[in-house]
Amino acid sequence: MKHFLIPACMALACSCLAQTSTPRADFPGQARFGAVQFAINNLLYVGLGEAGAGTYPQDFYRYDAVTNQWTPIANFPGAGRETAISFALNGKGYVGLGASFTSTATSVFKDLWRYDPVTNAWTQLGNFDGPARSKATVFVLNGAAYVGTGSDDAFGFRSDWWKYDPGADQWTIQNNLGNLPPRYGAVAYVVNNKAYLSGGRGNAGVFFSEIHEFNPASGAGSGWVLKNTDPVNLRFESAAAFVLNNKAYLCYGLSSNFVSSYDPITNTVTNLGDVFGLGDPIRYAPIAHATSSGKGYFGLGYGSVVSNQQAEYRNDFWQFNPITTATYEPAGSEFVQVNPTISNGRFRVTISPEARFPKLSFHLCNAQGTLLETSGVIEDGYELDLTYLAAGMYFLKFQAGNEFWTQKIVKI
Repeated sequence: MKHFLIPACMALACSCLAQTSTPRADFPGQARFGAVQFAINNLLYVGLGEAGAGTYPQDFYRYDAVTNQWTPIANFPGAGRETAISFALNGKGYVGLGASFTSTATSVFKDLWRYDPVTNAWTQLGNFDGPARSKATVFVLNGAAYVGTGSDDAFGFRSDWWKYDPGADQWTIQNNLGNLPPRYGAVAYVVNNKAYLSGGRGNAGVFFSEIHEFNPASGAGSGWVLKNTDPVNLRFESAAAFVLNNKAYLCYGLSSNFVSSYDPITNTVTNLGDVFGLGDPIRYAPIAHATSSGKGYFGLGYGSVVSNQQAEYRNDFWQFNPITTATYEPAGSEFVQVNPTISNGRFRVTISPEARFPKLSFHLCNAQGTLLETSGVIEDGYELDLTYLAAGMYFLKFQAGNEFWTQKIVKI
């Protein structure tokens, strides 16, 4: 089920920096988590993953963001699996590693396959030279893929990194990158020719709420350098990430129900809230990617309604519309009113019958711009209870479709 889009606001007194999400065509295969994805020529390729206990489909689909259509392509010829690695290089897609779990056997893989979109065919390459593993991390930099960390076939956690040369089909260990504690379920991404590693989990269940940077220009012996630590807004494991406009967006995962953005230039992390309006306390092992058209895409994974109960495999798919800036006087729309504007904490939202938007959503921010509360879809007559807040001035940042406005309220 898809929800109404919800913006993430980082409010100033009279401005709203709005990021919105738009539902797109659902993934046509079985709902699943731990799928892989890679992009070639602005087309996204998605497949594999776990679709139920012991169920590992080998189907693959191509998504065209322009037409919002999914098209099946050749099935993956290797064994079905979840939490594998995937990347694109030189117009080809690569998939490998990962694991499968059944009632009778556990398999952890080290094979590598290449997909050619011209011939719609898969070719098996040489095996990964490191130990077999799942939940590994991969990034592409300067024409090579780097693969590291993960959980091996003995359920030990890894800290080693390997560089893959697609021309030679050859792996080379990168001892300089092995300077971090072992972990699995981390995410990596590249911004301005530098690689970044975020999150993951290690021994004794510890979460790595950090961002590390690898700058190859620093020299052959350079390793990961700690850039940022945030135990709340960087607490990600088995999450997804994409990069837009030189910012990284870290999305959900096993322990998080929000998106955080990271700006390497200013070295700042911002919690954007539940940008996609999923309503799940978790979204384990989803996929995410950005295209050169300036949009991000997110979907699939394993969600739950209440903690780890009523869990479901997901096939929803969303478009992320990056930040735009709009400034409004905090006076509200002629079709939407909040009454009273000064209260002991109880407010009522009235939507006029003439309004173009009978439903809307809002973010509540304090006078310092801190996000306090996010609504789902609300309708005429919605009762807002803010009696739990301290006395002071607050701002309701409303959104309906692509329209935004601000209403100032005072709690006494």
